[in-house]
Amino acid sequence: GDGEDWLELPSWLPPAASPNQRGTELRGDGGRDLFVLPDVDGSWPGLALAAARQPSLADLTLVETQGGGLGLSDRLAYWQRPGARVPASGALAGNGPASLLEPNPSGAEGVGDIRCLPIAPLEQLLAGIGATTPQLAIAAGTGGSALVLLGPGHTCQELASLPSLRLPEQAAEAAGAATGFGSTQHA
Repeated sequence: GDGEDWLELPSWLPPAASPNQRGTELRGDGGRDLFVLPDVDGSWPGLALAAARQPSLADLTLVETQGGGLGLSDRLAYWQRPGARVPASGALAGNGPASLLEPNPSGAEGVGDIRCLPIAPLEQLLAGIGATTPQLAIAAGTGGSALVLLGPGHTCQELASLPSLRLPEQAAEAAGAATGFGSTQHA
């Protein structure tokens, strides 16, 4: 696309034709595209996919906002289905239609706030997890990053690779970040 495209990822992917088949590479190209994931409350069947089958959001990059904060070249959102826990209150969402949630990019301080999309080295993300509702985050490194789902008990599941999103060397050194994100499951 060449504008503000809406790219909705399916909640399932067909089985691989061969063990060497790669995941789908998605490119929004120009504009502030919106990549929409299915609900991320832990019931998304795609969470069980092997890393080779997970999608790659190939052109998502880190940008600096006008205020000097963290930003993304494109946007990420997900569907929250009715009956899912609302993190701020712990109450159940209503029985109406699913809601589209677009979390705002933040640093590691956003862990635990579902309105935020924390972007930090994996170690910092895992250190900030408490007994929270699952939350999207970006495990960032200098050699590539991953869109992950943080869960209770210091767990992390990779949802998509972000090969173009890299921490600047200075920021990575200050945070003690690894060069990249290379594993799909951490506990």
